[in-house]
Amino acid sequence: TIIYASHVLEGLAAWATHLAFLSPGRLRRFGALADVDDLRTGEAAAPAGAAPGGPSALHQLCERWMREDRRSR
Repeated sequence: TIIYASHVLEGLAAWATHLAFLSPGRLRRFGALADVDDLRTGEAAAPAGAAPGGPSALHQLCERWMREDRRSR
């Protein structure tokens, strides 16, 4: 088991199998990537017109969660 904790999200989707999103004082999300609804439903898909080779859906989802977390504080 390897736990990788970082703000560097580039390339993460190529090898990550599980995801844990920690917010001050609580575990907001945890589970296998295959079970993350936002990734399965396409909510984190690249926006229309996005450049090929841009951030992965996982990268975009993590950024979205961090923005939401920041706004809620």
